[in-house]
Amino acid sequence: MQGIDRRKLEKVLSRPWTADGLTFQNRCWTDKDKLVDLIGKELTRMAATGAPPDRAIRNIAKAFETSKANAGRVVMTESAFFASAAQKDCFNELGVERYEIVGTYDSHMCDFCGDMNGQVFPMKDFEEGVTAHPFHPNCRCTTKPYDEDVEKFAARVARDAKTGEKFEMPAGTTYADWKKMQDEKYGDGFVDTARKKAYNEKADREQYAKYKESLGKNAPSSFAEFQVLKYESPDVYEHYKNYARSVRTGELTPLADFDLYMRASKKIDEIFIGTQALAGTEITEKSYHFIARTIGSVEERRNGVPLKDSLDAILNPIRLDDAVRSQKGGSQRYVGRKASVTIKPDTGLLIQVNPHKE
Repeated sequence: MQGIDRRKLEKVLSRPWTADGLTFQNRCWTDKDKLVDLIGKELTRMAATGAPPDRAIRNIAKAFETSKANAGRVVMTESAFFASAAQKDCFNELGVERYEIVGTYDSHMCDFCGDMNGQVFPMKDFEEGVTAHPFHPNCRCTTKPYDEDVEKFAARVARDAKTGEKFEMPAGTTYADWKKMQDEKYGDGFVDTARKKAYNEKADREQYAKYKESLGKNAPSSFAEFQVLKYESPDVYEHYKNYARSVRTGELTPLADFDLYMRASKKIDEIFIGTQALAGTEITEKSYHFIARTIGSVEERRNGVPLKDSLDAILNPIRLDDAVRSQKGGSQRYVGRKASVTIKPDTGLLIQVNPHKE
């Protein structure tokens, strides 16, 4: 089999196809000659044997002492660019006049590629990275010759955003049509949420592993449950991050599970929000420090504080300290009979609470 011409390969790899006018190499790599040689060998091997890109990714990662993710991005994106350039030559040789951008509608497709899919361009406008794939690293789009008569009888492939099962849709169906259909089927915003889960899976798995290590049984029971919490209940997830931080720093006992933390948070809101402290400050919100201090930490030998004692401190303090001003808005401490509560007078934030030693 004839090998890839080095000059053609270097021309493809060196063409500034990105929006910033730089090649992928110029942005991410330094030894360009070595990269050209190695990619040439690996693409030749892949083309000759039909092998998957795994070996090429390993070899490039090892040679350039970079991560497999970086190497994979180079192999998949540059080979896609090379394939697109070759496809352009093929279309011209076949006398193709117009071509269409195509891709599978699924939860991995980005909005830009979704908007490009179905677009038809004359061959004179074929430009890799602009009017033809790849439009970004790891782009999965491709092109096909466009024939108006054939398109009347054609169908396009799509995937269910939840199950991943393939199904056919009429050729003229747009990405927006598919997305609307999926959102109507599974709930508003489902496709965008599914895309976030897919795009962030690697980072989310690393994050979930850290939660499992620090929280043990108090972490979500599965990775799927963690992603549901993170992307489908953002307000609850914000509480969860604060809960995990409090446990990690020792401010909150790990004996307290997240359900207890949320019950305490809800109870604080019911009792304090809208209440006016003695100095006239209306309570509007609470910090995660206040929640953790309310529950307490056995490990730090710091007792929790009953909410009735915190409420008594701000309504009937035995001493009210002068407000301390700062760039962050300042603070004021209410010293009660059994606890002291610190409030931010400018905003009504409950900052923290400390029990009094018996």
